[in-house]
Amino acid sequence: MSTNKACVIKEGRVHHTHENQVYVEVTALSACASCSAKSACGTAESDQRIIEALKPDGIVLKPGEKVWINAHPRAGHRAVIIGYVIPFVLLMVVLIVAGRYTSELYAGLLALASLIPYYLTIYLVRGRMATYFTFTLTRKSEPA
Repeated sequence: MSTNKACVIKEGRVHHTHENQVYVEVTALSACASCSAKSACGTAESDQRIIEALKPDGIVLKPGEKVWINAHPRAGHRAVIIGYVIPFVLLMVVLIVAGRYTSELYAGLLALASLIPYYLTIYLVRGRMATYFTFTLTRKSEPA
């Protein structure tokens, strides 16, 4: 797969537009929403979310219009690494190192506390990170 092409991640409807941004309403389903027994179980959930995406040049989008939301193919990998892999490695390293010098209780608390500066840093640089996680749109009638 070429790194220049965007991959389609979701179908949605245009909620509203503002300058070069389009706000798209998508349905986020729980993991069990596609289960065949969901009607008997009653735990299947869905939620409406608004995703901000870049408006394509020269295209006028109206509220209610169906669109595809596209993302860079590496965006998902980056999100997993930043959100899960790095914090897990940090947690385990601090837990192992602190476990050699303190009790299990303090090592565990210190390992959990080590995530606070990490996620605080992620929060503080969220504007710069947004360039890695931008979404674009194509009309549903156009090929994705």
